[in-house]
Amino acid sequence: MIATMLQKVANGRSTVSPIGLDVGPSMVRAAQIERVQRNQWLVKRLANIKRRESERGVTLTDGFAVRLRETLVEHGFQGHRVVAGLTSPEVELHALELEDRGTMGDKFANAVRWELERVMSTPDTDTVTHFWKVPATKMSRITAMGVVAQAEDVRTVTELVHRMGLDCEQIDATVCALSRLGSLVRRCRGDEPEGIWGMLDLGRRMLRLVVCAGEVPLLVRTLGAGCNSWSQAISESLGVSIDTAEVHKCSYGINTVEGDQDTAGPDQEVAAMILDILRPELDVVAGEVERSYGYAMHCFPERSAGTMFLVGGGAAMHGLGGFLSERLGVDVEPLSGNVRGPGGSLSVEACLGHSIEPFAAAIGLAIEADTP
Repeated sequence: MIATMLQKVANGRSTVSPIGLDVGPSMVRAAQIERVQRNQWLVKRLANIKRRESERGVTLTDGFAVRLRETLVEHGFQGHRVVAGLTSPEVELHALELEDRGTMGDKFANAVRWELERVMSTPDTDTVTHFWKVPATKMSRITAMGVVAQAEDVRTVTELVHRMGLDCEQIDATVCALSRLGSLVRRCRGDEPEGIWGMLDLGRRMLRLVVCAGEVPLLVRTLGAGCNSWSQAISESLGVSIDTAEVHKCSYGINTVEGDQDTAGPDQEVAAMILDILRPELDVVAGEVERSYGYAMHCFPERSAGTMFLVGGGAAMHGLGGFLSERLGVDVEPLSGNVRGPGGSLSVEACLGHSIEPFAAAIGLAIEADTP
């Protein structure tokens, strides 16, 4: 498993995970899991905290830290260990073509640092960097994925955790958290360990795709504006409010089944209209995902193409998985359909009452890098 940014503090094995803290621009989400048996984990606690206008950006207030801590206490979070996550634009990821494919020695690490300083978007050298090796293949010259974060952003999140009275054990890139969660789910399902698979994060402000080879993130792409833009398009086309459009999007979804319109029910008619409205954007997303999978399969032709999991707030939209699956030729499923049941699986506490897709990054942050 991949851990990035700050070196992880050694701790003894515990049945309670660290608190995963996904620090977004408008929302902070928290998750904690517990080990039930050796290969069985339970999503035990989830919480989200909306950031006020005065609490956004790098400016911290003691009041925000207090609200965060009180929310965690209210939801029964345990312990003082926190793994916090950063995402783009605070985190940059770069595919690197470096000669050395050997062990991760100082020579290769220094080469990564020099190359990242050359390609990163800002000349500011006050940064934190890390990298992971990409599996060797004759079809690609990429040997590593490099991570860059501004040191100020790392310090801000670390200080936030400390003001909460907790220990910031690690700062991670959320892309790595998503890959850990997906890898754990795939192991629970018994999927091909070295297969090509993906995670499509359907956030409110951004769509993000992670394609992995086995347990290693191989390709990370931003696919444009998030699901808020879908609601905006529905609102403008149907002449309804944004709130009503959001309800329609979640309640009806999209109808991809062609049939006799005379016999279609009202729900199917609304879903068909929503599909017509969103089809241009959905076609773009499907095309970008298709190209990304195609690139990964070109690099690793000997590996099988596996499931793409849907996470984020838009993952529950009815019909979306079927639409993408038909276009891509691989299974596309909301993550929650695979997080359930006993016997070597990741399940969810029945009383939580949350859709887990928006908490995917926080859950992935809570999964420790050495989790078997």
